[in-house]
Amino acid sequence: MSTYYGVDTHRIVYKASEFETGLTVTGYLWSPALVKSDLQTFTELSDGLYYLDYVFSALGTYIGLFYEDDVAKVSGAFRVVSGANGSNAIVIHVETDEGASIIDVTVEVWNSDSTVYVTESVTDAEGDVSFQLSNGDYQIRCRKGGVSFTVPEDITISEAATHDIIGTIEIGLPIAPFSCRVYEYCYLGDGTTPCTSVVGTARIVSIPFDSGSILHAGDEIDGTYDSDTGLLYWDLVHEAVVRIDCETILGDPENITIPESDTARLADLLP
Repeated sequence: MSTYYGVDTHRIVYKASEFETGLTVTGYLWSPALVKSDLQTFTELSDGLYYLDYVFSALGTYIGLFYEDDVAKVSGAFRVVSGANGSNAIVIHVETDEGASIIDVTVEVWNSDSTVYVTESVTDAEGDVSFQLSNGDYQIRCRKGGVSFTVPEDITISEAATHDIIGTIEIGLPIAPFSCRVYEYCYLGDGTTPCTSVVGTARIVSIPFDSGSILHAGDEIDGTYDSDTGLLYWDLVHEAVVRIDCETILGDPENITIPESDTARLADLLP
């Protein structure tokens, strides 16, 4: 399958059987929407080669059927994409709703109805990925484990620009019943870059009911931290009083009471 870049006039080259010269070479092309063209006539070049300058008016896959002296000889397919050779320098910036850059996100570019794949790349340490795209409408698809996105995101390209895409870090739910996932984000001083490592413990001060000898006052639970997203969390029993010790986000330890909900942000529970 031949690939052409951009909606434009592109040259189709046809090699005649046995490189025969003096033929009348014609053909039909079907658009991505399966609309048949008028009969197209090739121009003879030399040595059994013929060419046709054809206007490909939409992105997608075209089908061709070609004739030599009115005898069908060969069929073919042509893919038109708006890929990495466009004139517009486009930056896709991926961040959380907290404004933190999200690294290692796979960003895919598709045509306006996601029927033609264009290109893809992965966000860098700044949450950025760059493409060279032609004018037109595109759909952006982002994916990374632990982060959810609106898929697809529609964008229109007419000039060099930066487009922001928001990813939501998936907090998840606690596995144990009567528990709440208490979470917080841990970023460096710039407020956007996740800390490389974080140590946080939750020490049980008191619990409101018999937890089946699973948890006791004085027990400590280590937090779970994801350095890619900056998410730190603990799964803690409803209504327990817990002392959180995490120098990265608190400085001094703080006591909190665990709410009767599935999730809660630590910042909202602090006194």
